[in-house]
Amino acid sequence: MEKFFVFSSYIKHLFKSKSKFKVHSPFIYELITNVFIAEIPSSVSEKVSKTRKNLCKNDTILKVTDFGAGSIANSQSKKTNYKTVKAIAKSALLKQKYANLLYNLIQFSQPQIIVELGTSLGMTTSMMALAAPNSKLYSMEGCESIASIAKKTVEQLGVKNVSINIGEFDSSFPEVCSTLDTVDFVFFDGNHRKKPTIDYFKRFLPYKHNDTIFVFDDIHWSKGMEEAWEYIKNHPDTVVSIDLFQMGIVFFRKELSPQHFVYRF
Repeated sequence: MEKFFVFSSYIKHLFKSKSKFKVHSPFIYELITNVFIAEIPSSVSEKVSKTRKNLCKNDTILKVTDFGAGSIANSQSKKTNYKTVKAIAKSALLKQKYANLLYNLIQFSQPQIIVELGTSLGMTTSMMALAAPNSKLYSMEGCESIASIAKKTVEQLGVKNVSINIGEFDSSFPEVCSTLDTVDFVFFDGNHRKKPTIDYFKRFLPYKHNDTIFVFDDIHWSKGMEEAWEYIKNHPDTVVSIDLFQMGIVFFRKELSPQHFVYRF
């Protein structure tokens, strides 16, 4: 059922999406031209590719506790099972083009404080941290065994500016944000259900400023996630939103004209 939903959503996305040549906003046009389709440094891509391949071949078995929606059919309660690292990598690693997009988006915005909900195996975490080595990245992961692999990934890639907080988001959030006045960049990738996604969006709103960027993963993964994205993009604080099908990007810049843009990435 979920595969059919995603497929039908993608067909709708194709019909709605526009090219950069139909963009009337100079800001979005520049973003597409200089950020979305930009290459990342070969030194980064080669290093990341090697680590990614190693994770995809790792037979280590982990006891996995899923506090979010690990699958569409998952219940509201936590679920525990056993998985190999390579199985987790196959299902959880962000497609490389989207990881590259996050890298370029962070290089473009140069945030000082980055927060990630959902560390997983640490690949996306590392990509974001490498893009802004002078920043501080706080990542939250509910599963201790997965976080242990993420820490190894971060170390192998030589990343120094990451702090991984282990525990359910409801307990990690106060711990992380108690020392922060504002956040510059937030990547929401830890709970793929409507209510938690909206709740975490609301929790981070008081920490945003004019140049803060929010990025949401899997916005068309389910009916609930699509409803969450509709709520977020139509929230009065949201000025510009960009729908890339897998990801949704939100800007709060008051100097921009309000626009909701669908782009075929």
